Amino acid sequence: MAVFWAFLGAISAVGLETYFRLFGRFDLWIVIPVELFISYSVYRLMGHSSTFLTAIVLFSMCTLTLRIIATIWVFHVPLVKGNLAALVLLITASIIGKVWK
Repeated sequence: MAVFWAFLGAISAVGLETYFRLFGRFDLWIVIPVELFISYSVYRLMGHSSTFLTAIVLFSMCTLTLRIIATIWVFHVPLVKGNLAALVLLITASIIGKVWK
């Protein structure tokens, strides 16, 4: 269930960023409900995660993955190595956290 809330929050966050990059403006009637939904999904994510660190890594991983997808498919920008390194480090942190539990 934590993955569900992490993806919902990440989809909302990346969707709002993509909207801003495409249209260059923030309309308050769009931004405020989306930000409230992101806050609610993070709240639900914290409730379903075993630890605070797990929730942060999970949300970061989902957001970074969706940002990479948006960068490649929506904006047609080549992927920089730093994004891949960040994704690998987040996955490594998640695995280390599970192993040392």
